[in-house]
Amino acid sequence: MRLTLRTFAALLFATSGTAGASAQDVTLRVWATPSIFAPMFERLVDGFEAGHPGITIELDASHRSQEDVVQAVLRQALVNDLPDISFQGPNFLRTIADKGVTVPLDDLIAGDAEWTPDRFSPALTASGTVAGHVHGVSIGFSVPVIFYNADLVQQAQGDAPFPDSWDGIIELAAKIGALDPAIVGGFHRTDALFFQAQLNARGGALMNADESALAFTGPAGLETLEFMKQLGEAGQGRTPMSRDQARQAFAGGTVGMLTDTSSGIAGRLEQIGDNFEMGVAPFPIPSADGGLPAPGIVATISTKDEARQQAAWQFIKYTVGVEGQEIVAAETSYIPANSVAVEASETLRNLGTEQPLLKPALDSVPHAVAWYAFPGENAAKIDEMIGATVEAVSTLQLEPQAALDKMNEEVSALLP
Repeated sequence: MRLTLRTFAALLFATSGTAGASAQDVTLRVWATPSIFAPMFERLVDGFEAGHPGITIELDASHRSQEDVVQAVLRQALVNDLPDISFQGPNFLRTIADKGVTVPLDDLIAGDAEWTPDRFSPALTASGTVAGHVHGVSIGFSVPVIFYNADLVQQAQGDAPFPDSWDGIIELAAKIGALDPAIVGGFHRTDALFFQAQLNARGGALMNADESALAFTGPAGLETLEFMKQLGEAGQGRTPMSRDQARQAFAGGTVGMLTDTSSGIAGRLEQIGDNFEMGVAPFPIPSADGGLPAPGIVATISTKDEARQQAAWQFIKYTVGVEGQEIVAAETSYIPANSVAVEASETLRNLGTEQPLLKPALDSVPHAVAWYAFPGENAAKIDEMIGATVEAVSTLQLEPQAALDKMNEEVSALLP
C-alpha cells in the first residue's frame, strides 16, 4: 500500500498523553537504543526533567543496536530486573510483548484526557499494537537511503548524475575503488533490515501474508544475494567491515558510498565535518510494486507499579510532543512520528527545506512498508543469522544460492 508522509506516520507510529495526576519523587530507569543517538536521548531527558521536577531519569544509552537492547531485556526479564522504560525496534516488539516484558498501554491511553486527535495523531499506535493491544509508542521513523562522498563521486564520474539503479551503483563503486587501493567504492549494510530492504524493493517479502511459509526463497531473494555478491566483487568483499566500522570509514573518506537509514543524516554530517561534501540519494526500487521497510524507535513500559507507569507515561508523552519531536528531528534526522506535532511546529513543517539532505527520504515515504518481525521467540536470532549469511555473500565466502538454501533451512528451524 502506498502512503503519503502524513498518512504513513498516522498509520505506523504512536504518541501518547498524560493519565491522571503527575507522579512525584520517582526515579525511572530508561534503556535507550541505538547508542549513536545518545545525544538525542540526553536532550529528551534534560527537557523532560526541567518540566517535571518530581521525576528523575536514569538513562542508559549504551546499547549499540536494537538487537542488543532486545536481547538485554529478555535476559533481565529472567531475573525480574527490567528497566521501567525501554526503547525498542518495532520489529522486536512482538517478541517482547509475547514474553510479558512490556505492559499494555490501552488503559493509560483511555484514561488520558489529553489523548485527543488535535494533539496527537489518533492512529499512531498502529506500529506498537500486538494482538489488539498497544505495547509501544513510536517517536520517529526513517527509510533506507544512500550516503555518498560527493568529492569521490565527482572524481570517478565527473558531473554525471548519481545513478538511480543498482547496476549503475555497482559500476560507480568499481570506479571509485579504482581511484585508490585504500578506498572501498561502496558498502551495503548486510544486516537483516537491509536484506529486507533489498527484498522489498524487488517486490519480495520475508514471509507470505498469513505467515504460513517463507517468501524470501523466491527470485527476489536470490536477486538480492546476487547483488550482494556483485557489490563484494566491486570492492566490498576485499575489506570486511562491521556496520560501525563502515560508518567510521565513510566519515574518514575511505568509503565512497554507504547504505544506511535516513535517521543518521545528522550524525554523518557531524562525523564528516569538513572532510568532504556528503550527498544523499534515494534507495533504488527496481520493482513497480517494490517497497522500503521503515525502521524506527518505539517506547515501551515494563514496570507493573501504577505510580511508576504514570511517570513513565509522562516521559513518553514528552518525547512525542512538539518539543520532543523537534529534538528527535534535530538530533537524528528521524521523520517525526506525530504528524499533528509536525503541523503545529514551523521547524518540523520546514524539514524538507531546512534539511535538503532529508528530501530523498521524504520522497521515499510513499514506498514505505512495515519493518517485519518474524513470529516466535527467536526473531532476534533469525535476524542475526540472516545478517551473518548476507555478510558471507558480500565477502565472497558463500555463493548466493547456497546462502539462500542455508537461510531457508536455518530460519525454518527457528520459527515456531
